[in-house]
Amino acid sequence: MIGWEISHVTPMSSSGPHVDLPYLSYESAGSKSNVIAVPRPRATGYTAAHQNHMAQMDLWHSKAYAASGETVSVNVTIGYLEEGKPKETILSGLTDSIRDLDANATVPEIRAVVVNLMRSKIDQITANVPKFLFNFQEINLRETSNKLQVDMDGPTLDQHQPYFRPACMKEDKKTHQRKFVQPPMPFCLILIISVEEWDRYQSALEEQECKKTLPPPITVTSSMTSCPSSRVHTQGNSPQSIPSTTWTATDFNCNTNNASPSQEDPNTLSLSNSKLSLVAPVPKVSFLDIIESDTVNSRFVFDNHVISSDAHLWVDLRFESELGVGAFKMCHRATLICSEEVMPASNSIVMKILYKNKGTRMNGKVVNWGRYAGVDEFEGIIIEANVHYHAVALMEFAYAYIEHQKQLKGPPGLPIPNLRYVEAAVFVVLSDEIKHSRSCTIGPKHTYLLEERIAILPGQDFIKYIHNSNPVHPIAPDHAKYTTALFLVAVQHLQYEKTHENAYVSDFQGYGGLLSDAQIMTSP
Repeated sequence: MIGWEISHVTPMSSSGPHVDLPYLSYESAGSKSNVIAVPRPRATGYTAAHQNHMAQMDLWHSKAYAASGETVSVNVTIGYLEEGKPKETILSGLTDSIRDLDANATVPEIRAVVVNLMRSKIDQITANVPKFLFNFQEINLRETSNKLQVDMDGPTLDQHQPYFRPACMKEDKKTHQRKFVQPPMPFCLILIISVEEWDRYQSALEEQECKKTLPPPITVTSSMTSCPSSRVHTQGNSPQSIPSTTWTATDFNCNTNNASPSQEDPNTLSLSNSKLSLVAPVPKVSFLDIIESDTVNSRFVFDNHVISSDAHLWVDLRFESELGVGAFKMCHRATLICSEEVMPASNSIVMKILYKNKGTRMNGKVVNWGRYAGVDEFEGIIIEANVHYHAVALMEFAYAYIEHQKQLKGPPGLPIPNLRYVEAAVFVVLSDEIKHSRSCTIGPKHTYLLEERIAILPGQDFIKYIHNSNPVHPIAPDHAKYTTALFLVAVQHLQYEKTHENAYVSDFQGYGGLLSDAQIMTSP
């Protein structure tokens, strides 16, 4: 019994043992009639009606099974690995803790407790993907306490010995005996979803979103304007030609008065809904305005340049129609339809998509590729737009300086080529689903970089004037664009000197008088 102590027990009688208890007064020993009982001490803990009663009972129950009361506290988080990233990404908000874990538990026992605790948290990730379940055998358990990275599923750990107890054994300075001391800080564990499992989840999520947004296929007569809906091959599917079946949806405001590119090309696809899409042109700003302003012009902010008119984007996403592919972007022919002028040649543009290369290519084209989550794709495209934004400003600055020097010193000995960067814009397709504020897919559903298309004549090639890893241009002296390459080398030197060795444009490439895909080298 809690709170009572037996001090003396007399022999058994017919009515049971006679017990002397503390806090009881006797006028004469052995006289039960004169016993004055003192009220029992109050019971400790919450009553059954209290909201914390069950938590208290669970605590006592767990301590009853913990040998000698040796327990530790553990904080648990969830993360995932992505291909090409050396470090895991933490899923914020999906955390929990254990305050009374048995310190003598082995690794398999710890894993079972942690997985059981976090299973409901992991189910929150897959809530939008019915019938999808993570394979918990592919989820790795690691300890990250004190900046450690201990693979608890690895073969080097003894799976039959207590895991936390050795770290809790401390030597007493007086007796020199080792005893258990509960650490003041909790241990840190993390469940890491493998690359394969996360890719499988992303594929299932994208497939589910496509099912929700795609209307059923309907064959439309030639008297109507056909508005095909988006259809792209996901990372798990092999590329195939998109069939020429016409798709339509009332959300696209299709009618016979609005001409669309699909009348000329039945394979053209619509990736936008005027109610759920936004477009913002990347403006031209002088370099002086960029460095002299605090926040207004220092960088390209999508929200500051969104136009108010409805916008439609028509794209040919067939595998065969891919115009080009780089290390992390692919390019497709597109047409932008908008009542306001976004770019001078909106009917002759290209759309660039960020992708995750899975390493499979066919004839120089990416075969097995995956898309980033909505917020990650938006951030990546905004970075690309800001590189373009600053490259245009630095290029205009170089030409302004050259014009100033021409007025002071006269025309130069070599002709100055007339070059400029292509017009650009950012196109965003908003999500029509309500998502949790901490979801990794919150924000735009898809984001694309639009650029003015560079038309290359038959028999001619896109030219790389200067690579971003070498300041020496690769153009031969007998090449028709040799002087252009020399001019761009001089532009790099000019930008480097006039920015006090802080920045210059690199990776010059293009055709004719147009440049694209700039890189900016900066000083850390």
